[in-house]
Amino acid sequence: MALLAEHLLKPLPADKQIETGPFLEAVSHLPPFFDCLGSPVFTPIKADISGNITKIKAVTLQGAECDRVGGPGEDPPLPSQLHGHHRCHL
Repeated sequence: MALLAEHLLKPLPADKQIETGPFLEAVSHLPPFFDCLGSPVFTPIKADISGNITKIKAVTLQGAECDRVGGPGEDPPLPSQLHGHHRCHL
């Protein structure tokens, strides 16, 4: 739990933008947390979060260079939707 708090409870910068690398590093510690809860009811949630992390990493690795994520209420773009855009908004 301390590892989770260390990575996820940092304050947002004033512009409310988060760099993709540190974001992915922080959220990668979240899925194993659901294993600690011991109930299979959390399996779909863990799978959904893990899938979203994988999708964002794929976009980043495909050369989209998503250097910031932000924008409350916005879904991240799919790799096929980027077409040269250099920001991922979540």
